[in-house]
Amino acid sequence: MTNTQPSVRYDRWSVYSLYGFAVLAFGGSLFAAGFLPPWDPTWDANKIAELYQTKGFGIQIGMMMLMLGCALYLPFCAITSELIEKRLGMPLMAKIQLSSGIAAVAFGMMAVAAWGIAAFRPERDPQITQLMNDMGWIVFFWDIAFFQLQGAAVMFATFFYKGSNPVWPRWMAYLFAISVVGVFPAYGVIMFKTGWLAYNGLIGYWFQVIAFGLMLLPWSWYCLVALKDDEPML
Repeated sequence: MTNTQPSVRYDRWSVYSLYGFAVLAFGGSLFAAGFLPPWDPTWDANKIAELYQTKGFGIQIGMMMLMLGCALYLPFCAITSELIEKRLGMPLMAKIQLSSGIAAVAFGMMAVAAWGIAAFRPERDPQITQLMNDMGWIVFFWDIAFFQLQGAAVMFATFFYKGSNPVWPRWMAYLFAISVVGVFPAYGVIMFKTGWLAYNGLIGYWFQVIAFGLMLLPWSWYCLVALKDDEPML
């Protein structure tokens, strides 16, 4: 018993890191950078440049928070991989989940860097600032491809597990399926500046953010439930 407790405790902190990611991402984008609701894609270059000039410090603070938040997502990916491989016995799904999580963080940091660089020299040509701003938003939403692959790996591991000690209940496989398929229209942010599919639209932004959140909440909760087992995970 004494040998397994530290392992379980550290594993649980890997799940808790997800909540740190959520707090930093939400706080950085909403309160510091002022990115919620997302900026309108129809705004011209001068207005975008003016926003970076007037809100530059807040955006810089927000991007530092987002960068740290992205890093805190990785321990959660690692413990999910451990659970899939050692508890469910599916090493391939574990590797797919972990690698796609790492790719999602790397791709997401590109978006954060674009916004941060735009705020670094807000006095530059407004067209360049607008370019960096658009790059940040579009890369941020296209990052969903890696989250889809990650969710699909957990979905398949959950659905095809036939043992008596699952990590996630079977109904979660269907929740993952709905989330993974439902965010496909968000790829349209590259084609639309107005309407539901724009990067500030109902589907382009709000649906996929809510779907991602609804997927993460039970995903992390059942990780914590699984880690109550005394068997060491590391």
